[in-house]
Amino acid sequence: MLWLEGISLGLIIILCGIIWAHKGFMLDMSQLALKGVTPGAVASGLVLVMFGFSGFESASSLGDEAKNPLKTIPRAMIASTILSGLFFISTTYIEILGFEGTGVSITKTEEPLTFLSEQVGLGFLGQLVAIGALFSFFAGVLGTINPASRIVFAMARYGLFPAAIGSAHSTNQTPYNAVTVSSILLFTVPTVMAVNGIKLFDIMGYLGAISSFGFITVYILISVAAPVYLYRIRRLRSWDILFSVVAILFMIIPIIGSIGIEGNSYFPVPDYPYGAFPYLFMLYLAITSAWFAIQRLRFPGLARRMQAHIEEINAQFITEDEEVISSRRP
Repeated sequence: MLWLEGISLGLIIILCGIIWAHKGFMLDMSQLALKGVTPGAVASGLVLVMFGFSGFESASSLGDEAKNPLKTIPRAMIASTILSGLFFISTTYIEILGFEGTGVSITKTEEPLTFLSEQVGLGFLGQLVAIGALFSFFAGVLGTINPASRIVFAMARYGLFPAAIGSAHSTNQTPYNAVTVSSILLFTVPTVMAVNGIKLFDIMGYLGAISSFGFITVYILISVAAPVYLYRIRRLRSWDILFSVVAILFMIIPIIGSIGIEGNSYFPVPDYPYGAFPYLFMLYLAITSAWFAIQRLRFPGLARRMQAHIEEINAQFITEDEEVISSRRP
């Protein structure tokens, strides 16, 4: 998959270079000056941007399985964030520039690069990019299944799901039952939507928006928990608090944009059905939180078992972290 992703990205970079050359390598001052950009539009766009970036932390779910996790996982997370950000910004700039003068809106085009490849007379390259996008989507789904299955696996081990889901493969030691359940769910939901006549482009937008609320919620909770955890292990610095506060404020922006303010031109209420998604997500949170509260009443030792397991993992990584720090000292 890494080779296929590399080829796909290479084709996109080549096509974007040709599109920019077709435009004479011009600078689009309207984009650089943020012409027509409003705070509400940015806030609404951040919801899907969060979905585009979500998954950068997927490597963290492999902490127990990775070699040298305190080195490799931070590197993977930071590198994927920086490289993805640069790639998104540059390709978006060229695509918007390419659509200028075509009379077609990029927001109404399901395959913008395919359309632009035809505009520069290289339709076959656009088709290759589209094929590469299929592999990219497949890789993205695999990347989602990885952390999802391990969360489901852990919840089953705590007794929140059937015990069979919490069993590991006898040879590979992988959560194969949790992977199977996660895969079935990920396949079933969009399939049911497609069978009921919802377009694939809309399915991606709807599920992407709803999923973004889940990621935003988790990121906010982690931004709160991280400095608390660092304080407990006596590693808290002023920079850590600053980063957490900035992260939370950044996450609030797409929340405001997704809900909107009635009668406010800067933060208008999103059109249906996107305007309903935040409330559906809050309903989902209420139902699942109530379910968890009931499980805690049924199994009084549930929370203690979860906390003990987490502290056991933390103790392991604290020891490794101290060894890494000691090795760096002269």
